Amino acid sequence: MENNNNVTILQKMPCVGKWQCLFLIHLFFLFVQIQGRINFMQMGCYGKYNESSYRRNFSKSFDFQLFNVNSVFNYLIFSVLDCF
Repeated sequence: MENNNNVTILQKMPCVGKWQCLFLIHLFFLFVQIQGRINFMQMGCYGKYNESSYRRNFSKSFDFQLFNVNSVFNYLIFSVLDCF
């Protein structure tokens, strides 16, 4: 279920703990599974946590800019290595 690239990127980020890493990986898969507009009740139905867990974790901050920079950098590294 886990995408190894996302896990390694999240583990490199200093402000992300183990629990938040597992939650974000689960959340990325939920975004793909649920069609249309997504709310906390739907996440509670389709996901493995209850509605209040999703609300609580969404109130915590996450540096998406750093995650995106690391994702692009990781993609570029792998694409350059594949060329050789």
